[in-house]
Amino acid sequence: ETGAGGIYEWTQNDTITKWTLQYQTQVLSQDVDTAIGNPNISGISLWHFFDFKVDDPWEHNTHCDYIPNVNPPTCGYIDVNTSTASGRPGGLNHKGVLDYYRR
Repeated sequence: ETGAGGIYEWTQNDTITKWTLQYQTQVLSQDVDTAIGNPNISGISLWHFFDFKVDDPWEHNTHCDYIPNVNPPTCGYIDVNTSTASGRPGGLNHKGVLDYYRR
């Protein structure tokens, strides 16, 4: 299985750094290409299909600031500088290819 975190609201970010959708796309593409090119690998699955909420202790006060009057709720700002490796920005597991609202 393969996966990388990508935050939906970062679609306009020009960098390929952790938490951007470009980074998520790059990791998944490279992993799929590696699996297809290796005769010893018979399959690959995505981790996960969609983002989901995690337990509050994993959030580490990294909640997002939602843009008012936008539906589905969309983060205008989210703190991704977690102090621990287990931090989950916005209290979500962002490794899905669809976001929490299935966009």
